Amino acid sequence: MSTFTSLTYHVVFSTKYRKKRIEDAFKEDLYSYIGGIVRGENGHLIEIGGTADHIHVLAGFSPTIAVSEMVKRIKAKSSKWLNEEQKSLTKFNWQAGYGAFTVSQSQIQTVRRYIETQEEHHKKKTFEEEFISLLERHGITYDPKYVFETEHHGCSIQKLPSPLRGLGVFCAIDPQVKTWGYSPASLRDEEECSRGRMKTLTLKFAVQDASQGAIRRFAAMKLLLQTSLP
Repeated sequence: MSTFTSLTYHVVFSTKYRKKRIEDAFKEDLYSYIGGIVRGENGHLIEIGGTADHIHVLAGFSPTIAVSEMVKRIKAKSSKWLNEEQKSLTKFNWQAGYGAFTVSQSQIQTVRRYIETQEEHHKKKTFEEEFISLLERHGITYDPKYVFETEHHGCSIQKLPSPLRGLGVFCAIDPQVKTWGYSPASLRDEEECSRGRMKTLTLKFAVQDASQGAIRRFAAMKLLLQTSLP
C-alpha cells in the first residue's frame, strides 16, 4: 500500500542566551527565509512568529528527515543567511537546543492563533515562563538547571595577561567594571569560577584597561600574592 503521513510540529527556539537579536527591520525577511528552508526540505510552513528573543514555527515536516535534523538545518541556514547579508548589527546565533511538540489536526488553528498573538502574549509572560509552561503542558520531564543556556563571564587563565598566569583561579566578578577576584584554589575550581559560583574571594582589584600600566600593576600584584598567600 502507499504511505501517507501528517507530521505537524510546533517548534520553539530562542536566540543565543535569549538576547533580543531579532529586529523589526529584518524580522519578516527572516520568517520568509525560514519558510523557504522548510519548503526546500519538502515541508510546508503553516505559521511563524515570535518576539525579539525567540521564534515559533508551526510546520509540516517530511517523514524522510528527523525533527532534530530539520531544526538543525533551519537554524544553521537562517543564521548563516543573516550574518552573510549583515542583517544584524552583531553576529547572530540561535540557542543550542529547541522544543518540538506534535500538533494534531484539531489543534492546528489554536496553535496558529497562539503564534499570531505572540507580541501581545509576551506583554505578560517572559519567554522562559512560556517555554517551561509548554514543557509542562506536554508532560515533558526537565531539570530547571539545564533548560536554558547561561552566558558565563568567567575568564580562562590562558586568556589573562601573562603576569597573571600560574597564580591560581581568576574570574570576572563584574564584567562591566572588569573587577577580578583571586582564589589560591586548585584549577579544578575554574569551572565553578566560570559559572560565577566562587563562594569566597581572597582578593579583589579593578582593571580599567589593558594598558602597560595595568600590566605592570598585575605584575606587582603577582609578587604580593606569591609572598602573602598560601
